[in-house]
Amino acid sequence: MSEDQRTEKAGGASPHEISARRRMSAMQLWRSGVSIAEIARRLEVTRQQALKLVRREVEVVVQENDPDLVRTLHTEALMDVWYALYRPAAEGDIESIDRFLRVEERIARLLGLDLGEGGGDRLPEPAPARTSAPTNGAEAQSAPTAG
Repeated sequence: MSEDQRTEKAGGASPHEISARRRMSAMQLWRSGVSIAEIARRLEVTRQQALKLVRREVEVVVQENDPDLVRTLHTEALMDVWYALYRPAAEGDIESIDRFLRVEERIARLLGLDLGEGGGDRLPEPAPARTSAPTNGAEAQSAPTAG
């Protein structure tokens, strides 16, 4: 018998509180990488009930509008896809490469990795290329311009 079930039988918490605790437990387990089947086993519920607990807690988080947590949840879900696509993409499967790159782009957008200095969804301009490498510190000057 789980802790929630013992508390429920003892009359120590309302059904709403028990449900909230179970959803939170399921979500914590899921975020730490525990499978839905294992969550079901640990919480002594069916696999479908465990999945429903996780989904409902995600809905609660989204409704509470905590953008950092929502971003983290989406990123974690995308990382699962990233891991699944990595090996076939690395082995040259064209469809996997395309999907892998799309997942990488989405993760980068979620984490703000592609934002340039001026904001937006652009990379900063590259630094001008040198025409020759300096041989010592005294010769280090900017590249000559065409004139």
